[in-house]
Amino acid sequence: MTRTREISVITCIWNQREEFFAECAMSVAALSADIEWLIIDDGSSVEAAKSYRAIVDSLAGHVPVQMITLPRRSGLSRARNIALERARGQWIVVLDSDDRLVSNLREMLVELPLHIGLVAFEVRYFNDNMCEHRRIRHFERLFNLYGGTTLDPFLWFDFYYHGIIARHHVLRQIGGYLDELEMGEDQDVLFRTVESLAVDQVRFIHEVGYEYRNNPNGLCNQQWDVVKVNYIATMLAAMKRRGLSLQDCRYGGIKRIDGAQIDQYEYKSPRGTWLSWDEYYTEYQRERELVGEFRG
Repeated sequence: MTRTREISVITCIWNQREEFFAECAMSVAALSADIEWLIIDDGSSVEAAKSYRAIVDSLAGHVPVQMITLPRRSGLSRARNIALERARGQWIVVLDSDDRLVSNLREMLVELPLHIGLVAFEVRYFNDNMCEHRRIRHFERLFNLYGGTTLDPFLWFDFYYHGIIARHHVLRQIGGYLDELEMGEDQDVLFRTVESLAVDQVRFIHEVGYEYRNNPNGLCNQQWDVVKVNYIATMLAAMKRRGLSLQDCRYGGIKRIDGAQIDQYEYKSPRGTWLSWDEYYTEYQRERELVGEFRG
């Protein structure tokens, strides 16, 4: 019988820069005991695949690794679903191949109560020229008040700057990722996970748990137009599942919150006006169209 582990780290890789993946690997190796790392090579070149294998081999004895090689590129959603089927961890941590985990992530996760199903960490957003600490206290306050409603901050702000970190059984219950979403898939799986949980099953941790690299060659920079289309579609669908009749959703630019630059989104009301979170809150609270929806 295969024994359960505390944490399964899932990383999908496709022609990633060797030095970035090496940093990613070292961060996983530093997590200590009772984890496993599932790496899905999604059709990388032969040369790149050899370099990834050499990096993984250098970790021998530090962390158990399953390296799954796909013959052709299948997309992030399909690749991650393959790993989810093989994972044995109670927690799933999705780590991009150019990002890093902090060394005490395991300790923070295993200390959580059993009812917690999803975790939001603070993030260190970085590249060679900058480093920004993205805090989440503001969004935690909004979620505690309006989680599960149309004012849920997950539906308005892109503050969850890391791959999903959730209980394995929760991700299985929602069916994992949608295979048809090859890019911009993170928002959809996040929304469906949040929808499957009560407010008190989502935990905000005021420590950095993830280091997100602003990679100029990453999908969000190279194919932002495609990613944005999928983000907008999944955000609008999630908002409609909350019962609100809206015409459209759009990227609303960057808003500075707690010293960090956060992407925000806007929705088009039945009146044809575009509303940010603040504008929506003011207009609909004043008209009392959300009476009974608020918890505070």
